[in-house]
This record gives sequence, C-alpha cells and structure tokens, in this order.
Amino acid sequence: MVLVETLFQHLPPPYHVGLLYDIGCQTERSCVKWGFLDRYINRLTFGISVFHAFGHQWVCQIIYHPRKRTGFGLSDGEGCERFWHSISKLIAYLRVCGYHQRIYTLDHQVDHAQRETLENLSAWLLRRSRHALTKRKAAESILRDCGKSETDLQAEWKDQVETQTKPLPRQSQNAGKDAVKELLQMRETRDGLKKREREYDALIEDEATPMDEYIEAKADLESVPLKQRLRDRLRARKFEMERLERSFRKQVNANNGLDQKVDTHTASSVRSREPAITKVARSYNTLCTTMEKLFADGKAPPGAICPKQLKLKGIFDLDVDDTIWEDIGLEDGSPAAPPP
Repeated sequence: MVLVETLFQHLPPPYHVGLLYDIGCQTERSCVKWGFLDRYINRLTFGISVFHAFGHQWVCQIIYHPRKRTGFGLSDGEGCERFWHSISKLIAYLRVCGYHQRIYTLDHQVDHAQRETLENLSAWLLRRSRHALTKRKAAESILRDCGKSETDLQAEWKDQVETQTKPLPRQSQNAGKDAVKELLQMRETRDGLKKREREYDALIEDEATPMDEYIEAKADLESVPLKQRLRDRLRARKFEMERLERSFRKQVNANNGLDQKVDTHTASSVRSREPAITKVARSYNTLCTTMEKLFADGKAPPGAICPKQLKLKGIFDLDVDDTIWEDIGLEDGSPAAPPP
C-alpha cells in the first residue's frame, strides 16, 4: 500500500494505474472495505498476475484476469519474477558470503540490470509492438470469421459475467422444516392462493401425515439446490480446463519448456478443487438415498418421482447425456436453471 501511494505522489493527477498483484482481488476488497488508498481508488484498476490467475476461482478469473480486464493488454504482471530469475545465478554465492558483501553484490547487480534494460529498451519496445500487432490481426480475423458484431459479443460476455458471478445458494439445516411449515401455512390461506393450492393440495391433507418426511427430504434438494451448485462448479471447471488444454497444445507445438511448466502448475491448481466438487456430489447422492428409502417405505406423495443419483465416475466430463442435466423429481415449483 505504501509503495502504491508513493507512486501516486509522483504521478500527475490525470494518470490511471493498472495494478497486477497475486491477490489483486483481495487487495481491492480491502481498499474498498477499510478505505485504503481512498484518494486514489478511482484511478486504480486491480488485476491478478497471469501466473497466479489460474489458482483463483473461475468467478474471480472472469473479473480480474488481465486478459479479461480492460486496460492491461498483453501485460502479465510478472516483472518481479523476471528480475529474480535474472539474479538467480547469484543464489549459491550469496548463501556463503558475508552480510556487507551480499548487500554490495545485490546493489551492483540491480544497477547493472537497470543499465542493461535501458540500453535494450528500444529493441524491447519494437519486439513487443510487433507481437501486439500480430495478436491484434489474429483477433480481428477471428472476429470477422465468427459472424457476430463486436457489440453483440460484448453483450454476451456481460451476460455471462453476470450469470457466473451470482452468489451460489447456501445450504441450511432447517430448510426441510421450513418447507413443511410453509406448506401448513398455505393450508390456512388456500382461498387467496388458488393456483398453489392445486400444486400442493396432495401434500397438505393432514399435518401428521408421514409424507412430511418425504417433503422435508425433497425440500433439502429444492430449496438448497445442491444440484445447481454442483452444475455451476463443474461448468466453471470446464471453462478452465478447456482454456488450459488449448494453451497446452500451443506450447507443445512450440516446444517451450518453461511454458509447459507454467501449464503444469496451472493444471494442478485447477485439479486441487476437485475434492470440493466431489463432496457436493456425494451430499446430493445422500439426499437421493434418503428419498429412495422413503419411496420404499410408502411415504412418498402420489405421483411423486424420485430423482436419480449422480454417477461420480466421469462426472467432470459433463457429457450431454449425463444425469447432472436431468431435473426429474425436482422440477415442481423450482426456478428454471440457466442453460449449460
């Protein structure tokens, strides 16, 4: 924070700064919540450095990834890492030298790196300009071939961001009891809710009916839509893996060892979230098992359909015929889910 504020003290008022940081999302949240850099917050755009972006959740990536955030262009935010790599040859020597000799060596190395950078600045600018023009021509070619206008694509992207950044529904231990209470209250107000009376009439005939157990289990699936939660997480993972696979194929064709290491690190970050997704799927299957038992005991209401359990094997493939897309037994009164 002090470095950023010092930077702004040396910049003219109209200047706008893009800040790429490993946890730029949390930094912006802290600035907004606690008033850090409040004098300059309207002149700051936060992002996440490319190397660390894939370690964040998908909803964070679509907002803070520098390739998806306006103003960063092809910057990757890894300037410090490049400098550390340039002085990595000194590691063995600096481990055994004295304190003052270490400071002297680092001081001269930094000064040498600065002079070398300034001497090669024109060549670097030319190389990066040509690279940017090549990328721009390729992007314009893709845009022309897709048959959609830039305005339409921007509107679609805005809708995608809005849909995928919605808060996921939270699970509640009292959801089943609340559902039963709501059904009993509907019995008292059925005169004013004729439409709902036709939907729930079979479920509210008797307060002591054993169907309440089935209603409670079904409410756990409906009012706490574990299935929708699971779909959102699987869909986000699919987006990440598809992007990673395309990047990996390009790097294999280019035979770039360093970029392959980056892709391996990225894949590990994506796969580290698989256990959490599997846990949600198991929770859903546990509720389905409870409902199947109530069906077997004859405690289900007339005409009810028991939802199918999910097959954990191959769940990350998201096949079009997978049971993850089926809402059989969950559709009465449930809001429409977004398309896959």
